[in-house]
Amino acid sequence: MGLLIPGSVTPPQTGNLTAPLRGQGGFAFNTAGNREDTVNFMINGVNLNDMVQNQITFQPSINTVQEFKVDNQTYSAEYGRNSGAIVNIATRSGTNGLHGEIFEFVRNHAFDARNFFNRETSSTGLHQRQSTFKRNNFGGAVGGPLWKDHTFYFLSYEGLRQRQGVDTSAGVLTAAERASVTNT
Repeated sequence: MGLLIPGSVTPPQTGNLTAPLRGQGGFAFNTAGNREDTVNFMINGVNLNDMVQNQITFQPSINTVQEFKVDNQTYSAEYGRNSGAIVNIATRSGTNGLHGEIFEFVRNHAFDARNFFNRETSSTGLHQRQSTFKRNNFGGAVGGPLWKDHTFYFLSYEGLRQRQGVDTSAGVLTAAERASVTNT
């Protein structure tokens, strides 16, 4: 959502920062001409950036976010830590009513189409299995009162399980395909 504000762009893929290696690449963006490591992420007013590489330390589950605000210019001195944008995230809290949600996003070979290099039959006519890929992103949240009108709770969990195979065979063009490539 930070990319929706004026002056924000995605960081270059050739950047030297380690955010994508740490699983934080989805949160990286450049704003107002600054690098992605100048963005200051805060959750409920607490700094989320690590002090070494100046990157976000964890990604809160989307179910826990009630609202967020991105400022990329003219912010007050209380946010003077970084020169880039300030991302303020406010988390959800419990209420007097019990509420919750559960979810699961599934992706596997039953839903995926084959790619060009993973054909159903090999050049020798043998049947080839679809590449193994199973991804389950699941979680839930629940909130409610501990003591009505006084004390509330809100709990959230998000899990990710991914299993992925690697193709060790390569597709070979048929004689007709090779002829069409060389005749054009």
